[in-house]
Amino acid sequence: MSSSRKHARKHRGGKQAATGQSGRLAGERQRDAAKDGGEMAGGNERWLMEAVLTTCSPLHVGSGERRRVAPQESSPTDEGGEVALVVTDVAGRACIPGSTIKGAVRNLLRTGGCPDVVSAALLGRPAMGENDSGEGGKAEFWDAMICTALPENQQHVASWDFERQTGIAASVVIDRATNAAAQGLLRQCEYVPAGVKFRFRITGEHCSTEELAWLVDALRHIRLGAGQDNGWGRMRLEEASLVIKTVQSAQLRDGKMWWECLHDVSQARKQTIMQSPGISGRGNWLAIAMRLEFEGFLLVNAALRPQKGQPDHQQIRNPDGSVQLPQRSLRGPIRAQAERIVRTLGGRACRPDKAPCPAVKKIADLKELCPVCRVFGAGGWATALAIDEIRLSGAEVQREFVAIDRFTGGASASKKFNSKPLWQPRAEVRMRLDLDRLEFWGLGLLALVFRDLAEGDIRFGMAKRLGFGACSARIIACTLHGDGDVWGGKAKEYQLEGGDWQTWPEGQWHKLVNDAVSAFHEYVQKDKETRHAENMQAAEA
Repeated sequence: MSSSRKHARKHRGGKQAATGQSGRLAGERQRDAAKDGGEMAGGNERWLMEAVLTTCSPLHVGSGERRRVAPQESSPTDEGGEVALVVTDVAGRACIPGSTIKGAVRNLLRTGGCPDVVSAALLGRPAMGENDSGEGGKAEFWDAMICTALPENQQHVASWDFERQTGIAASVVIDRATNAAAQGLLRQCEYVPAGVKFRFRITGEHCSTEELAWLVDALRHIRLGAGQDNGWGRMRLEEASLVIKTVQSAQLRDGKMWWECLHDVSQARKQTIMQSPGISGRGNWLAIAMRLEFEGFLLVNAALRPQKGQPDHQQIRNPDGSVQLPQRSLRGPIRAQAERIVRTLGGRACRPDKAPCPAVKKIADLKELCPVCRVFGAGGWATALAIDEIRLSGAEVQREFVAIDRFTGGASASKKFNSKPLWQPRAEVRMRLDLDRLEFWGLGLLALVFRDLAEGDIRFGMAKRLGFGACSARIIACTLHGDGDVWGGKAKEYQLEGGDWQTWPEGQWHKLVNDAVSAFHEYVQKDKETRHAENMQAAEA
């Protein structure tokens, strides 16, 4: 066995060991269970599932390690810095740990309507008491290795490393006072670009066809790694590559290991496994489709050194060369506008660039978060607003600039530069609001932010002082998912019980939003009074 195979086996997200009486009983139940269908009858069955996952957006599965980047490796305007690295295999290429895939599958099964007995059988369950040591799952998840890499020349991926199959994404925190990049707050993250293919393997024993069907369906919807609220980690299961093999104990040949005796499952059983049992998100969320129409130029600068003949500043792009508006470039200005609204009302809004809210380590810590962090997220607390996808389209126009000599009033020598922004582009944005985590007053804050966005009060990208990034926004679709049991039953009270917003009773949606805005004003006022009382008590003490 090769060293890479040994490494993958050693570090796979394997099934938890079933120990104690409960574990032994679980093993006995599995061995004695009657298998469904003639193919599974007659002895113990081992199986293997192999397929390919393709990255559809940047993927960052962090290793917890960092390395220093020299200034010449990154943007021509930054000073280098530390980069958060991805997990790699023994050959130094990016990989996806089996434990990462297993954790994502567990979460999808838990929230997607899978029966608890099926999820526990596949992935195991934790101990339920002192006399219960838990049960191991039937499935073992192996590390996913790159099987199809991107070509060596990737001119649109910053700091492209062909050997690791990664680039580096840089982001900055904006100083709320100067509206420029805050000093010393450059954040850099290594990532795998879209289009890289990973081959993964899952092995196990004694699984029913229903259990395997749930497993395949979870893989269809899987998202991995960090930054999922900003559209990162979207994966596509290449179903044409899916192979399912099995072997019965009675079919083992002398001197052969079980994986050497595997054969494809019957076509009928595979078709049954491929039929989706219906992963569906539990809970309540609001799917929003929004259109941004820019009035003039838009430029989100790519962190690439311009090649000869290229403009000094050019629009950031996807690996395939299409122009891109990163989710972070949309979220940042929206959050900053929410901070302005809260401060205008005299409320408390932290300064992420100087004094951010403390990290949340337990639910009781939520009271320490400012209203903006409660909606848009903080350390240990995920945002309620997820921006899934942004599709940007528009034509590029090259513009020439020159610096003016303050003494002569003429052009300064050697200070000519140019850019290639987009002219009047359009962005189609898909968002999700987690209504189970979004408090009712939080809907009011977002309504005020979206109103300002629709009226053109929020700009995006660079060169805002030159008029770049101005846009108007319009919500073109809105769909409520779930049973509507949120905010103490208010959604049901206003007769908003799922489906497209065009089917909701006329005026009820606007009434709900107006009431949410009133609740937001009340929350800010109450928060001010609470903080004032606490400060008075602290001063007296």
